[in-house]
Amino acid sequence: MTTTGSKKNNIIITGGGGGIGKQTALRFASEGANLCITDINEELVKSAVEEIKASGGRAVGVTADASERKEAARVVKCCVDTFGSPTVLVNSAGIYKDRYFAEMTDDEWDETMRVNLGSVYAFCRECVGLMIEEKYGRIISLSSQAGISGSIEHSHYAASKAAIIGLTCSLARELAQYNINVHCIAPGIINTNMTAGNSPERRERFLRQIPLGRFGTPDEVAGIICFLASEDANYMTGQTINVTGGWLMHS
Repeated sequence: MTTTGSKKNNIIITGGGGGIGKQTALRFASEGANLCITDINEELVKSAVEEIKASGGRAVGVTADASERKEAARVVKCCVDTFGSPTVLVNSAGIYKDRYFAEMTDDEWDETMRVNLGSVYAFCRECVGLMIEEKYGRIISLSSQAGISGSIEHSHYAASKAAIIGLTCSLARELAQYNINVHCIAPGIINTNMTAGNSPERRERFLRQIPLGRFGTPDEVAGIICFLASEDANYMTGQTINVTGGWLMHS
Protein backbone atom coordinates (compact mmCIF):
# COMPACT_ATOMS: atom_id res chain seq x y z
CA MET A 1 0.00 0.00 0.00
CA THR A 2 1.52 3.32 -1.00
CA THR A 3 0.76 6.22 1.27
CA THR A 4 0.14 8.93 -1.31
CA GLY A 5 0.93 7.50 -4.71
CA SER A 6 3.44 9.66 -6.58
CA LYS A 7 3.28 12.44 -3.99
CA LYS A 8 6.22 12.95 -1.67
CA ASN A 9 5.17 11.50 1.66
CA ASN A 10 5.86 14.17 4.28
CA ILE A 11 3.90 13.27 7.37
CA ILE A 12 3.38 15.20 10.61
CA ILE A 13 2.20 13.23 13.63
CA THR A 14 1.22 14.97 16.87
CA GLY A 15 1.43 12.86 20.01
CA GLY A 16 3.94 10.79 18.07
CA GLY A 17 6.12 9.90 21.03
CA GLY A 18 4.12 6.87 22.11
CA GLY A 19 1.02 4.74 21.72
CA ILE A 20 -0.98 5.01 18.53
CA GLY A 21 1.00 8.02 17.29
CA LYS A 22 4.35 6.29 17.53
CA GLN A 23 3.10 3.06 15.99
CA THR A 24 1.58 5.03 13.13
CA ALA A 25 4.94 6.71 12.54
CA LEU A 26 6.66 3.33 12.38
CA ARG A 27 4.08 2.05 9.89
CA PHE A 28 4.50 5.09 7.66
CA ALA A 29 8.29 4.87 7.92
CA SER A 30 8.18 1.26 6.71
CA GLU A 31 6.44 2.56 3.57
CA GLY A 32 9.22 5.07 2.88
CA ALA A 33 7.60 8.21 4.29
CA ASN A 34 9.37 11.20 5.84
CA LEU A 35 8.22 11.67 9.43
CA CYS A 36 8.02 14.81 11.52
CA ILE A 37 7.22 13.66 15.06
CA THR A 38 6.07 15.99 17.80
CA ASP A 39 5.17 15.37 21.43
CA ILE A 40 5.28 17.38 24.64
CA ASN A 41 7.66 14.83 26.20
CA GLU A 42 11.21 15.36 24.96
CA GLU A 43 12.46 11.90 25.88
CA LEU A 44 9.59 10.21 24.06
CA VAL A 45 10.29 12.29 20.95
CA LYS A 46 13.96 11.34 20.98
CA SER A 47 13.16 7.67 21.54
CA ALA A 48 10.58 7.57 18.73
CA VAL A 49 12.92 9.25 16.24
CA GLU A 50 15.76 6.91 17.17
CA GLU A 51 13.52 3.87 16.71
CA ILE A 52 12.33 5.09 13.31
CA LYS A 53 15.88 5.75 12.15
CA ALA A 54 17.06 2.39 13.49
CA SER A 55 14.41 0.73 11.34
CA GLY A 56 15.76 2.52 8.28
CA GLY A 57 13.21 5.33 8.24
CA ARG A 58 13.64 9.08 7.96
CA ALA A 59 12.44 11.23 10.83
CA VAL A 60 12.87 14.51 12.65
CA GLY A 61 11.50 15.25 16.11
CA VAL A 62 10.23 18.45 17.70
CA THR A 63 9.30 18.78 21.36
CA ALA A 64 6.24 21.01 21.47
CA ASP A 65 2.86 21.66 23.06
CA ALA A 66 0.58 20.71 20.17
CA SER A 67 -2.27 22.84 21.46
CA GLU A 68 -0.33 26.10 21.02
CA ARG A 69 -0.64 27.75 17.60
CA LYS A 70 2.92 29.13 17.71
CA GLU A 71 4.25 25.70 18.62
CA ALA A 72 2.28 24.12 15.79
CA ALA A 73 3.77 26.68 13.39
CA ARG A 74 7.26 25.77 14.61
CA VAL A 75 6.65 22.06 13.98
CA VAL A 76 5.23 22.63 10.52
CA LYS A 77 8.17 24.90 9.62
CA CYS A 78 10.54 22.12 10.68
CA CYS A 79 8.74 19.70 8.37
CA VAL A 80 8.84 22.15 5.46
CA ASP A 81 12.52 23.00 6.00
CA THR A 82 13.55 19.35 6.37
CA PHE A 83 11.35 17.48 3.90
CA GLY A 84 8.97 19.92 2.17
CA SER A 85 5.28 20.74 2.60
CA PRO A 86 3.30 18.20 4.63
CA THR A 87 1.09 15.88 2.60
CA VAL A 88 -0.41 14.04 5.58
CA LEU A 89 -1.32 15.33 9.04
CA VAL A 90 -2.16 12.86 11.81
CA ASN A 91 -3.63 14.49 14.92
CA SER A 92 -2.93 12.01 17.70
CA ALA A 93 -2.15 14.24 20.69
CA GLY A 94 -4.59 13.92 23.57
CA ILE A 95 -5.17 13.47 27.29
CA TYR A 96 -7.65 11.30 29.20
CA LYS A 97 -8.47 11.84 32.87
CA ASP A 98 -11.18 10.39 35.11
CA ARG A 99 -13.54 12.91 36.68
CA TYR A 100 -17.26 12.92 37.35
CA PHE A 101 -18.89 16.00 35.86
CA ALA A 102 -20.27 17.21 39.20
CA GLU A 103 -16.72 17.20 40.64
CA MET A 104 -14.94 18.63 37.59
CA THR A 105 -13.07 21.92 37.88
CA ASP A 106 -13.05 24.59 35.20
CA ASP A 107 -9.32 24.04 34.78
CA GLU A 108 -9.82 20.31 34.12
CA TRP A 109 -12.47 21.03 31.49
CA ASP A 110 -10.37 23.74 29.84
CA GLU A 111 -7.21 21.64 29.79
CA THR A 112 -8.95 18.71 28.09
CA MET A 113 -10.50 20.98 25.46
CA ARG A 114 -7.22 22.80 24.90
CA VAL A 115 -5.17 19.66 24.38
CA ASN A 116 -7.63 17.36 22.62
CA LEU A 117 -9.47 19.85 20.42
CA GLY A 118 -7.08 22.79 20.45
CA SER A 119 -4.22 20.72 19.07
CA VAL A 120 -6.33 19.58 16.10
CA TYR A 121 -7.34 23.18 15.41
CA ALA A 122 -3.78 24.50 15.70
CA PHE A 123 -2.22 21.97 13.34
CA CYS A 124 -5.05 22.06 10.82
CA ARG A 125 -4.75 25.84 10.70
CA GLU A 126 -1.02 25.59 9.98
CA CYS A 127 -1.26 22.78 7.43
CA VAL A 128 -4.41 23.54 5.44
CA GLY A 129 -2.97 26.55 3.59
CA LEU A 130 0.06 24.55 2.48
CA MET A 131 -2.11 21.65 1.35
CA ILE A 132 -4.37 24.01 -0.62
CA GLU A 133 -1.31 25.36 -2.43
CA GLU A 134 -0.28 21.81 -3.33
CA LYS A 135 -3.85 20.82 -4.25
CA TYR A 136 -3.32 17.71 -2.17
CA GLY A 137 -3.56 16.60 1.45
CA ARG A 138 -4.78 14.02 3.93
CA ILE A 139 -5.85 14.95 7.47
CA ILE A 140 -6.64 12.16 9.93
CA SER A 141 -7.56 12.94 13.53
CA LEU A 142 -8.10 10.64 16.48
CA SER A 143 -11.54 10.98 18.02
CA SER A 144 -12.87 8.23 20.32
CA GLN A 145 -15.86 5.98 20.77
CA ALA A 146 -16.54 8.22 23.80
CA GLY A 147 -17.19 11.04 21.35
CA ILE A 148 -20.02 8.99 19.85
CA SER A 149 -21.54 7.12 22.78
CA GLY A 150 -20.41 9.19 25.77
CA SER A 151 -18.46 7.88 28.74
CA ILE A 152 -19.02 7.96 32.50
CA GLU A 153 -16.37 10.06 34.28
CA HIS A 154 -15.20 11.47 30.94
CA SER A 155 -17.71 14.11 29.86
CA HIS A 156 -14.89 16.57 29.12
CA TYR A 157 -13.01 13.98 27.08
CA ALA A 158 -16.15 12.85 25.24
CA ALA A 159 -17.12 16.43 24.41
CA SER A 160 -13.67 17.20 23.00
CA LYS A 161 -13.71 14.05 20.87
CA ALA A 162 -17.24 14.70 19.60
CA ALA A 163 -16.10 18.16 18.53
CA ILE A 164 -13.32 16.58 16.47
CA ILE A 165 -15.95 14.62 14.52
CA GLY A 166 -17.86 17.82 13.76
CA LEU A 167 -14.69 19.63 12.73
CA THR A 168 -13.69 16.71 10.50
CA CYS A 169 -17.01 16.71 8.63
CA SER A 170 -16.89 20.47 8.15
CA LEU A 171 -13.31 20.48 6.87
CA ALA A 172 -14.05 17.55 4.57
CA ARG A 173 -16.79 19.58 2.88
CA GLU A 174 -14.71 22.76 2.64
CA LEU A 175 -11.48 21.17 1.45
CA ALA A 176 -12.71 18.50 -0.99
CA GLN A 177 -12.38 20.96 -3.89
CA TYR A 178 -8.63 21.08 -3.23
CA ASN A 179 -8.16 17.29 -3.23
CA ILE A 180 -7.76 17.28 0.54
CA ASN A 181 -9.48 14.37 2.26
CA VAL A 182 -10.31 14.62 5.96
CA HIS A 183 -11.20 11.77 8.31
CA CYS A 184 -11.21 10.79 11.94
CA ILE A 185 -10.92 7.49 13.74
CA ALA A 186 -12.89 6.56 16.85
CA PRO A 187 -10.84 3.95 18.71
CA GLY A 188 -12.32 1.90 21.50
CA ILE A 189 -10.16 0.51 24.30
CA ILE A 190 -6.61 0.26 22.96
CA ASN A 191 -3.69 -1.13 24.97
CA THR A 192 -1.63 2.02 25.49
CA ASN A 193 -0.19 3.92 28.46
CA MET A 194 -3.35 6.05 28.41
CA THR A 195 -5.55 3.06 29.27
CA ALA A 196 -3.02 1.14 31.38
CA GLY A 197 -4.32 2.74 34.57
CA ASN A 198 -7.75 1.13 34.30
CA SER A 199 -8.51 -1.12 37.25
CA PRO A 200 -8.97 -4.87 36.69
CA GLU A 201 -12.68 -4.44 37.46
CA ARG A 202 -13.08 -1.71 34.86
CA ARG A 203 -11.12 -3.68 32.28
CA GLU A 204 -13.37 -6.69 32.82
CA ARG A 205 -16.47 -4.50 32.49
CA PHE A 206 -15.16 -3.12 29.21
CA LEU A 207 -14.31 -6.57 27.86
CA ARG A 208 -17.87 -7.77 28.40
CA GLN A 209 -19.05 -5.08 25.94
CA ILE A 210 -16.59 -5.95 23.17
CA PRO A 211 -17.84 -8.67 20.78
CA LEU A 212 -14.28 -9.56 19.72
CA GLY A 213 -13.48 -10.17 23.38
CA ARG A 214 -10.21 -8.23 23.62
CA PHE A 215 -8.72 -4.76 23.58
CA GLY A 216 -7.14 -3.38 20.43
CA THR A 217 -3.47 -2.74 19.72
CA PRO A 218 -1.89 0.53 18.56
CA ASP A 219 -0.82 -1.18 15.33
CA GLU A 220 -4.42 -2.08 14.49
CA VAL A 221 -5.37 1.60 14.65
CA ALA A 222 -2.19 2.63 12.82
CA GLY A 223 -3.13 0.33 9.95
CA ILE A 224 -6.44 2.14 9.46
CA ILE A 225 -4.70 5.52 9.56
CA CYS A 226 -2.25 4.41 6.88
CA PHE A 227 -5.12 3.12 4.76
CA LEU A 228 -6.96 6.46 4.97
CA ALA A 229 -3.77 8.25 3.92
CA SER A 230 -3.25 5.93 0.97
CA GLU A 231 -4.45 6.19 -2.62
CA ASP A 232 -6.75 3.24 -1.88
CA ALA A 233 -8.94 5.68 0.07
CA ASN A 234 -9.01 8.43 -2.56
CA TYR A 235 -12.82 8.30 -2.90
CA MET A 236 -13.43 8.65 0.83
CA THR A 237 -13.70 11.82 2.89
CA GLY A 238 -15.51 13.03 6.00
CA GLN A 239 -15.64 9.56 7.55
CA THR A 240 -15.46 8.51 11.20
CA ILE A 241 -14.08 4.99 11.33
CA ASN A 242 -14.94 3.01 14.46
CA VAL A 243 -12.09 0.74 15.62
CA THR A 244 -13.74 -0.73 18.71
CA GLY A 245 -13.77 -4.52 18.37
CA GLY A 246 -17.48 -4.26 17.62
CA TRP A 247 -18.41 -2.23 20.71
CA LEU A 248 -19.88 0.38 18.37
CA MET A 249 -21.76 -0.82 15.31
CA HIS A 250 -23.42 1.42 12.72
CA SER A 251 -25.08 0.53 9.46
